[in-house]
Amino acid sequence: MFSAPAKKAAYLILANAEQVAALHYTYVPNKQLLISEQLCLSRIIKSLDIAIQLNSTAYTGEAYITAIALSIKIFLEIVLRCTTNTEVDLENTAVQLMEVCRNPSSSYVRLL
Repeated sequence: MFSAPAKKAAYLILANAEQVAALHYTYVPNKQLLISEQLCLSRIIKSLDIAIQLNSTAYTGEAYITAIALSIKIFLEIVLRCTTNTEVDLENTAVQLMEVCRNPSSSYVRLL
């Protein structure tokens, strides 16, 4: 069984997974995204941030949910960086992912 925060985080991740999968299959490198697509990506990233915060109070064994959210967030930030020439803080997200993978017992992940 999952803890309540982990369930909420997982549902948020799943709610956005279909949009992310569709983006993955239609993504054309270096093609400029429409404003609506950029806004959609930004909303998904914010939703993933909420999932990460929710899961920060979950049990140690549920840290992989945070790792999944961070992995998806990295993919979306790369897409934004390549298609909008927007500077995104990809390095901090990557550091957070490495932190969760290296030390899942410190389930709190700070959003930098």
